[in-house]
Amino acid sequence: MKKPNYVKINKYIDCIYRGDKRYGRSFKGISHTRRQDKTLLNLRTADVPQKVKDRAEVIRLNAHGWYVEKIAAHFDWTPQTVREVLHKWQDIGIEGLWELPGRGGKPKWKEEDIVFLSECLKKEPRTYNSLQLARKKDARTLNQTES
Repeated sequence: MKKPNYVKINKYIDCIYRGDKRYGRSFKGISHTRRQDKTLLNLRTADVPQKVKDRAEVIRLNAHGWYVEKIAAHFDWTPQTVREVLHKWQDIGIEGLWELPGRGGKPKWKEEDIVFLSECLKKEPRTYNSLQLARKKDARTLNQTES
């Protein structure tokens, strides 16, 4: 009877955790100073997103000799994701741990628009749909430019 594939996978993961050199490659070149290591360690308890904490830990584990595949298995990430974190550390430094602002849609409503509409709702309590609210806002904008 043929062995199931998961037996092979478990054997591979066990070898990675034991540090078997045949299974996994290290990412050479990651090093940091004691000061950087202390900063990375302090990120664990800092008020930062969990992704930043995980990325800092990836840098520390690699500097302590863990292989990319072992780190990926530890975090349940792909090895490519771990390599991307390590490359960002090499290229950018600690700033590479944070994500850049998104490219998504930006807010189109300003704070004064929200205040105006909430005042309108207080004056005339009724239900508005989004199109009616947008028209009311546009009418206010037109009245302000004409004045």
